[in-house]
Amino acid sequence: AVIGLVTCYDIQGERARQYAERHPDRRREELLVRELLTPCRELAAVDWEFAQSARIGDLLEIFSATGSPYLSVLEQSGGEPGRTLLRGLISRTLLERQLRELR
Repeated sequence: AVIGLVTCYDIQGERARQYAERHPDRRREELLVRELLTPCRELAAVDWEFAQSARIGDLLEIFSATGSPYLSVLEQSGGEPGRTLLRGLISRTLLERQLRELR
């Protein structure tokens, strides 16, 4: 089961900096994963079926509406009721960067 997400940005970016400011007695290397982890319940999600046919504009609209930096791509497993599979993860920052490079 996936319970959350930690990215390089979390470790090297704003979240780690904010935590370090609140805890000046600790070094970045001493931070615990759980202190930077974004729980899955805080991530916006799209259905696998939708993601396969979605346009980039559709995803950008979801990012704008939710404010989430990531979209988890979930699939309801047909084999086991109530079981959800994590099929992928879409990064808003990476998507926007790649779009700028295409222009």
